[in-house]
Amino acid sequence: MPSFWKLFSLRSQSVKQASLLLAITALLSNVLGLLRNLIFYRLAEPGQLDAYYASFRISDFIFNLLIFGAISSAVIPVLSEMIAAKKEREAQEVLSGLLTLATFFFVILSVILFTTMHPLIHWVAPGFVGEKHDLTVELSRILLLQTVFFSWSFLVGALLNGYRRFATYSLAPLAYNSAIIIGGLLLPTFGVIGIAYAVVIGAFFHFLIQAREVTLAGFRYKPTFTWSKPIQEVARLMLPRSLSQGMGQLVLVVYTRLASRLQEGSLSIFSGINDLQTTPTVIIGNSLATAFFPSIAAHISQEEWSETNELFDKVLRACLFLMIPSVVLLFVLRAQIIRLYVGIGAFNWELTDIGIATLVSFLLGLIPAALVAILARVFYALKDTRTPMVISLFSGAFGIVTAYIGIQLLHYSVASLAVAESCIYLLQAGCYLTLLHRRAHLHVFTPVLLSGIWRYCLGSLLAGLSSWAILHLVDIVYQQSNSPLGTYHVTGLLLQTLLASVVGITVYFGYSSSVNKEELRWTNPRHFLKRT
Repeated sequence: MPSFWKLFSLRSQSVKQASLLLAITALLSNVLGLLRNLIFYRLAEPGQLDAYYASFRISDFIFNLLIFGAISSAVIPVLSEMIAAKKEREAQEVLSGLLTLATFFFVILSVILFTTMHPLIHWVAPGFVGEKHDLTVELSRILLLQTVFFSWSFLVGALLNGYRRFATYSLAPLAYNSAIIIGGLLLPTFGVIGIAYAVVIGAFFHFLIQAREVTLAGFRYKPTFTWSKPIQEVARLMLPRSLSQGMGQLVLVVYTRLASRLQEGSLSIFSGINDLQTTPTVIIGNSLATAFFPSIAAHISQEEWSETNELFDKVLRACLFLMIPSVVLLFVLRAQIIRLYVGIGAFNWELTDIGIATLVSFLLGLIPAALVAILARVFYALKDTRTPMVISLFSGAFGIVTAYIGIQLLHYSVASLAVAESCIYLLQAGCYLTLLHRRAHLHVFTPVLLSGIWRYCLGSLLAGLSSWAILHLVDIVYQQSNSPLGTYHVTGLLLQTLLASVVGITVYFGYSSSVNKEELRWTNPRHFLKRT
């Protein structure tokens, strides 16, 4: 395994180096994101946070529909192919053309959205009225600048991907989240408006640090309006992925619309806990998918089906080996985690209780979400982008209906949105597994995998029971020792949570040292990268 600092070299990197670097920075970025939310919950009022989270819906919808979906499915493949063919100058010309078109389009669109923001926010968040509506409009207008800067940043990052230079590409999210954290710390002085400006500044630094590296790589921007064949190819390839991204953002818009009519703080609870619950998926599911995708794609392209199935079985086992105990421990520690995450600030016990129910509802879809990150890439390796698009559109529509039933008809809390999100991933994972199982050359439900699932579940059960016992033991100690600490104090609650977590993790890995020896070796990054 390469030395740690070599990972951040401003040079072309191997797949192994890039995978490890992206996994490390994804972990750090998620930690910063959770710290950011913790600061928000501590310093901001629930109504202000509702307006802040709702203000992202317009800008995020436009960006994900037109840029983010195009990057992985169209821009990176086109630029990478040109660079591989030694057509670097042509690749840089294409990037210049895309930057010019994106800037022109997003500036014009931002002006239009700026002038129509009042009716748009009324549709997105009909439950926001008076000052809350006006605040959401003001925040949404500020965040339009983020869309412009992000369009530059992700396009420049696509060229860096083509050059296999991932150092600043992976560090950019850290700069973004760091800027927002600073804005959060200044919240008592500048209010939630200051956070919005911090988001824009963070987006600009997200672009700036990558712009420096792409300049070192030889790129020089030349303003040009062109509709060349490579740009036409980008437009053609981006459509399926953009539609999938658009559906995902439409689901969030509908969630915001429904949550805006609930009690104040509901949208903040949903958004913050959504960030929390995605952490295991990003760190485990997405990192595994990133690491294995090049190898799976290479085996499939050569029709090496035996090697493909061996690798596919391995990645599924690695994912489930880590995700199953994560879900069990999150369930056992749900109350402690949410009380530390949400309950130490301006959010009352009622909202904290809703937060606990929301986390539990999210847990239903946590393992399917991690599997989807891997399974979707198998279809991409098979050069099938249509199937993931259809599955995303169908599952997104199902999620919208589920959320509507939960809130509008059954009058449940914002936890209904988490149930809907879990249903989306359950449906997606079921569709992917069913379709892959029907393919003649791919073996999904292997005896080794099914046997492993039973072992992982048994180990997770032992870990969960151990953590549960420690929670109650600590409670007894606090009560009988007349300790100034207790679960009603942050320090006491934190100690209880950490101790129960350490015991649960120790029990699981201790159990695995005798019955899951192969999977346990995979947790060693040196061995993991060496074998894949």
